[in-house]
Amino acid sequence: MLEPADVTIIIVNWNGGDLLRECLTSLSAQTVLPTEIIVIDNGSSDGSIEMIQDLHNITIQKLACNFGFAFANNQAVMESKTQHVVLLNPDAIADPKWLESLIRAANDHPDVSIFGSRQLMLSNKSLIDGLGDRYHLSGLVQRDGFGQSVNNYTNEKKIIFSACACAVLYRRAAFEAVSGFDEDYF
Repeated sequence: MLEPADVTIIIVNWNGGDLLRECLTSLSAQTVLPTEIIVIDNGSSDGSIEMIQDLHNITIQKLACNFGFAFANNQAVMESKTQHVVLLNPDAIADPKWLESLIRAANDHPDVSIFGSRQLMLSNKSLIDGLGDRYHLSGLVQRDGFGQSVNNYTNEKKIIFSACACAVLYRRAAFEAVSGFDEDYF
């Protein structure tokens, strides 16, 4: 196993239930471990935070109510201390080499500030959930590769319009330079 990476993984939870625990368990199996994991809870009422109290090396921050994705992530980024921040949805199960691959891409491309992940459907891992976002002329967001077979795509690195924030690495400096997420938007 490699040394811990200079990265904080942030998971915004709202009633994530058992999926949150599965997500955190998958992070403990990474070939590269993060410096810290922050779970910021948006006022859950399902007991999901109580379900993870026994897990180690996790910082839990509780918000009084659901302030939304943008606010919660911005708060957690401000609390973190690392060069990179990784956002991960609580229903995501990370492949054991997921974080290592993101860190390697960031190290190989110092001129790039955002690194996305290939997401597979939780209910059918042979299908793509998303390979990044693209925008249609109508202004609607489309998930690249959505519903397609994993066999139709390689693990190639490519430029995309935007990375889906459900599993993404940001260089802290770039995230802060744009003042994080627009909290009025989402």
